[in-house]
Amino acid sequence: AVSEQVVRDVLLGGEMRSTVIEEKYSNDLVASIAASNFSLGIAGHAAATPAVKELALGTTRDNCLLPTVENVRQRRYPLIRYYSLCINRQPGQPVEQPVLELIKFILSADGQKFAEGCQLFPLTPEAAWQELQKVL
Repeated sequence: AVSEQVVRDVLLGGEMRSTVIEEKYSNDLVASIAASNFSLGIAGHAAATPAVKELALGTTRDNCLLPTVENVRQRRYPLIRYYSLCINRQPGQPVEQPVLELIKFILSADGQKFAEGCQLFPLTPEAAWQELQKVL
């Protein structure tokens, strides 16, 4: 779901209109969009249903792209968000073994397949390798 701040500042140019409906959960937002003609909303890909249409975006009419797995993985789709994993360690010190094993799983093919099963877009093998190098 979109925060009121985003709606106010980005979508409406700073003025909140009475016709704007803010939903707390993405699934509720998608259901509201599906129930109303001429609706627009921003929600995560996982909330999409056949009752709504994902939006192709681009800088011109000729270069609009849909948020397909490949467009998101290759970072061509302009509206994506990333998930971050934060760990607590002293700079230059090795990552504790249990934490490192979790990170290795997350970045492995099995971990990325699990993420995809949760309707998250997996990293490319190259991107996963680059992220793993940051903690080794």
